[in-house]
Amino acid sequence: MLKTKLSHREILELACALANGSRPTKPVSKSATASANSRVPPPMAPRSAIGRISPSTAGATFVYAPKNNLRSALVAATPEGGYQHGIKGYKYLARKYVAGLLSGSTRLGTLHDYRREELGHGIADPNEGRKRLHHQKTDFTITGETADGDAFRHMGFEVLSGGSVKFSGIQLIREVDHPDVFVWCCAGVLDSEIMTELDGAEACVEISDLGGFFREITMAIGKLRPVKFLGMQEIQYLPIDQPWNGVDLGLSAAFSKDRGAYGGQREIRAIWAPLDDDPIEPLILQADGLSHFCKEVDLPK
Repeated sequence: MLKTKLSHREILELACALANGSRPTKPVSKSATASANSRVPPPMAPRSAIGRISPSTAGATFVYAPKNNLRSALVAATPEGGYQHGIKGYKYLARKYVAGLLSGSTRLGTLHDYRREELGHGIADPNEGRKRLHHQKTDFTITGETADGDAFRHMGFEVLSGGSVKFSGIQLIREVDHPDVFVWCCAGVLDSEIMTELDGAEACVEISDLGGFFREITMAIGKLRPVKFLGMQEIQYLPIDQPWNGVDLGLSAAFSKDRGAYGGQREIRAIWAPLDDDPIEPLILQADGLSHFCKEVDLPK
């Protein structure tokens, strides 16, 4: 005899099975399906979700993370960034690279490449572009075709039209892993202490207008492959684990870092996303126009 009602854990197990592209191992009656009228959606691309349940002292925990986090989807959903003019930046670097930057040559990194430990202290961060969002409530209801219902798609659940699902004792976690993008970063302050935080730093180059500097980089990258400028801003130092705002994914994980990750630098960064999903690697750009914004400066005593 088929069960007429699923437990909350069985609902999540069914959602996990659907997320991973498999069928439930237990038969489900029509009435049971209606009472648990939920599924894990593919917000980025078909079959892009991984849902898994892990034990918790407060009950079951549902962890959701896109498996195919496509850059092309990010590009389509993100407006073109603006160039903020008049902002100064400071690039701390080894002495041997100073002449190159002053003549318009610079290394353009990638978000995922900065996760490599071998880049050294003050530069490498294994959590670049990553964060975890926790839904603080363990008792909640998801109703289809409502603002709240739409918001829960970010946490891995989509309730069908006319459906409503009540959860009790369930924790939701969304793991965010930003697609790989090109990154150029510098410090927002001139401070001799920053030099000691960065492995290999021996000199400092001032960029007089970051907006103009990044516009030159955009044109230089565009000669190699089509990209979209996703903006420039000062990094916000936030914990990796954050409460979900109940609306969306919040600040881009590409513009936030853990508070303990070199916050004294007041890092400013710019991001460019290639329009395709092909892998990317750091590259050396030559853009003569960059030299107009650069000069070497002495550090304050």
